[in-house]
Amino acid sequence: MAVVLRDFVRFALFQPLAGNPAQDWRAYLLVGFAITWIVGFGRYWDYAEMPLLMRSGATSIFYTLILSAFIWLIVLGLKPERWSYRNVLLMVMMTAPPGIIYAIPVEMLLPANAAGAVNMIFLAIVAGWRMALYYVFLKRVARLSSYPLLIGWLLPPSLIVAVLGLYGIMYAIAAGMGGVREEADPNLAAMEVLGILGLVSWMALPLLIPSYIVFAVLRHKRPPGTPTAKPPRA
Repeated sequence: MAVVLRDFVRFALFQPLAGNPAQDWRAYLLVGFAITWIVGFGRYWDYAEMPLLMRSGATSIFYTLILSAFIWLIVLGLKPERWSYRNVLLMVMMTAPPGIIYAIPVEMLLPANAAGAVNMIFLAIVAGWRMALYYVFLKRVARLSSYPLLIGWLLPPSLIVAVLGLYGIMYAIAAGMGGVREEADPNLAAMEVLGILGLVSWMALPLLIPSYIVFAVLRHKRPPGTPTAKPPRA
């Protein structure tokens, strides 16, 4: 178990794993569920007015299961190596540790509006960190080549941001993920940034989706038995 815990830290620091997730996947998933729950609980541990379901951390586990299925299904068309829902779920769980920053009780230290702004900064840091870890996973484990890797990296978040932006709930979702309290006024700068991200996502989709289709067709037409490089140990 100590090796598994160290591997979660190693993964978060972009280092190769020392253990064997393929063999000990049950232990890795068990630790992953525990860390995901702790991070989810940490978002609202100091906010008594939040509904019990949100404070329990259970919603983070549900979100992780859904997000993993979404990523697995989208990238599946690019025929990555060692691609399974279990591996993707483990990867998403291993990106959970940076989210422990949400447990810092900034609301106890700063006024409501300032605390909301800090929480949004925390969200940006964690989101960028997790996107970098996802990129490394696609490169080291899924072993996608340059262009399919870029598509598999950008398409899932672009779809999510574009859809959430379309329905006007991007700030609410982001605020919830960052643990922003209801008493904090909406941060205009953060809303502007999220609006720009939504616009960029919609502009990127006309390029990403056709590229995804082309590479998916080409990779599925690859003759059976085409030799590939031996994958490195995760």
